[in-house]
Amino acid sequence: NIGTQYVFTQVDLPEGSFDTHLARFIGSFDFTPFISLNTNVQYDNLTEVIGLNSRFRWIITPGTEVFLVYNHNWIDNLDRFITLDRTAIMKLVYTHRF
Repeated sequence: NIGTQYVFTQVDLPEGSFDTHLARFIGSFDFTPFISLNTNVQYDNLTEVIGLNSRFRWIITPGTEVFLVYNHNWIDNLDRFITLDRTAIMKLVYTHRF
């Protein structure tokens, strides 16, 4: 599955008004019924940050799963994007039934 999204929002507050533009790309791919990869990339004009979130999921057996998640954010700095932060996380889920 692949999709794109664009959201325009006008905000009016007593303190002032502003507009937001959010562009998003979403992709997901199922290698098998038990292995999948989901990715979300988005940019908004207020923070001027491009964010990437990618999640790999492997269902070993029902109730036992492995997740690998990678996040990366870039900020617009003088017409050049530089890395703001990046994180990699691994999560193991095990269910014991008795």
